Amino acid sequence: MYKTLTQKISQALANMTSKQLKDSDIQTALDEIERAFIEADVSRAAIAHFRSDILELAQRTEKEKSLSAQAHLMKIIREALLDLLSHETPLPNFQHHQLQIILMVGLQGAGKTTTCGKIAQYIQQQNPKHKIMMASIDIYRPKAIEQLKILSTQTQTTFHPHHDTLDPVTICQHAVDHAKRTNHQVLIIDTAGRLDIDEERMQELESVNRAINPNHTFYVVDSMMGQSALQIAETFNKRVDISGIILSKIDSDTKGGVALSVKTAIEKPILWMGTGEHLSKLEPFDPERIADQLLDMGDIIGLAKKAQQHFDEKKSKQLSDRLQKGQFTLNDLLEQIQQINQMGGMASILKMLPGAAKIPDHMVKMIEDDTKVTSIQSLIQSMTPLERNRPELIRNNKSRQKRVLKGSGRNKNDLNDLIKSYDKMKKMTEKLKGGKMRALMQQFSQSGQPPWDQS
Repeated sequence: MYKTLTQKISQALANMTSKQLKDSDIQTALDEIERAFIEADVSRAAIAHFRSDILELAQRTEKEKSLSAQAHLMKIIREALLDLLSHETPLPNFQHHQLQIILMVGLQGAGKTTTCGKIAQYIQQQNPKHKIMMASIDIYRPKAIEQLKILSTQTQTTFHPHHDTLDPVTICQHAVDHAKRTNHQVLIIDTAGRLDIDEERMQELESVNRAINPNHTFYVVDSMMGQSALQIAETFNKRVDISGIILSKIDSDTKGGVALSVKTAIEKPILWMGTGEHLSKLEPFDPERIADQLLDMGDIIGLAKKAQQHFDEKKSKQLSDRLQKGQFTLNDLLEQIQQINQMGGMASILKMLPGAAKIPDHMVKMIEDDTKVTSIQSLIQSMTPLERNRPELIRNNKSRQKRVLKGSGRNKNDLNDLIKSYDKMKKMTEKLKGGKMRALMQQFSQSGQPPWDQS
């Protein structure tokens, strides 16, 4: 996410070598960041606002003694980024028992229909007892209606059917009546997608808006779009008064222009962001997390949330206790691999760490190649519980080796590599026995040798 822009902002800061923060340093860094913003399709208005903020903050912010000139400038840039991204509007509260109507608008291909399903699941998680209904008025695309019907099944929400002869306004009115009559708390209406601003469709949308008076109108925008997304957002906002924005496809390497420009363009908040295709991949928009990622400070908050969601605290405690006793088996290794995979894999975790943008692309691709991990998993899963706990049984037993290789579909070199890696890890855990971690790390820092290579 925003990798190219992050790299260029990091480079602008890295080029600054002065011990004191001078006006010339600020101007040079700003010029470089401005060029990066232009390439990322950030609007001119947002760039001007950002530049003005930086210069004002530099004048009135006193440098902390503990900070270097570079760190001080980074702090100022972070504040200016937060000003571009932040808003004081709280996330909508769906706890009311009276019917709340959500109107979803946006261009075709932005992920609007899928986002309807994501919003439905998000509301369900916040309010498990709420009854949610979804309805489509995209009478021009039968596939979009069918997709929403499938999403209703997946999210266990009610789907409002309608006759093909009805117009969008009538469908909406029937859906509202249906939702009220059956005591639903939320009605999500998926409007017609469009390839561009179409006057006839916009008039239709205005008619729908007047007829049902929605509580919320969310504009779904593809994060990979450029400044055209801002012009479209302005048009939607003038015609139906957008209450909030949902950024879709944020998990791709987007330019970042939409996120950094939209608040300046229409003064409406970004409320959520779609972080993947799965219905659970919708997160509240967090300006601090985005600002930290843009400055290559990582996404530690996001990483902590992932760990909290996927890591088994009880199993982690058991492993920690076993390591303290110098115990480590192939079962332990398999469990750790599986937990990392649940978090999106090693590459996904790595991208959330500080300095991730500085990792060369070829290294990232190598880490993303999970062939090695898949090989380890299949080999361990082809072993008996006893062999996993006592890998030495396989080491010199050709019969056991042959069975494991046949079951995993791997070759002898793969098995040898696994056993060698395990031996190194086992050797290291034995050195941790009895709480020797601190002394070992001190020895490592002095010698520069990995613990398993030390005699």
